[in-house]
Amino acid sequence: MNHKKYKAFFLSLGMPILTITVEDAKVIKLLEDLESLKLIQVIKKEHDQTGQKLSQKYSGVLPSHVADEMQVYITESRNEWDKDS
Repeated sequence: MNHKKYKAFFLSLGMPILTITVEDAKVIKLLEDLESLKLIQVIKKEHDQTGQKLSQKYSGVLPSHVADEMQVYITESRNEWDKDS
């Protein structure tokens, strides 16, 4: 197998990005080893699999007076935008 040929092929196309699900904790060590050899780059991303809507997830995070002030600002900004159009 000509590794240089395949490496050049992937570099010309851009390396593929894969999403995997780790089924066994032993895989983490294997991925870390591959990363230390500069064969892969691990991009850690936590998935929110609750299925919860963002409006529900963040409901009540901002104090109501801050949310009201933001809403007034947004409304004023839209009105100014409409005047300029």
